[in-house]
Amino acid sequence: MVGLLALFAGWVYRDVPSQRLTRLDDSIFIEENYSFNRDKSAYSKALTRGVFREKGDSYYRPLLLWSFVADARMHQLKL
Repeated sequence: MVGLLALFAGWVYRDVPSQRLTRLDDSIFIEENYSFNRDKSAYSKALTRGVFREKGDSYYRPLLLWSFVADARMHQLKL
């Protein structure tokens, strides 16, 4: 059952990598932080910073930042 669900999810989201940015939060998290996301040390830096600012940010989400870093390292920025 889990395999069938994973197969269905893959089919539903099959076109996502080829789509352009939506211009919602993408401009903050992807475009403005693209140089950070492409940096090789971004995975370790994500453990010590917030989502919006490097220091003094109460929104601490390292897994969210890691997903942006992984996306930036796998794909080129498409505007």
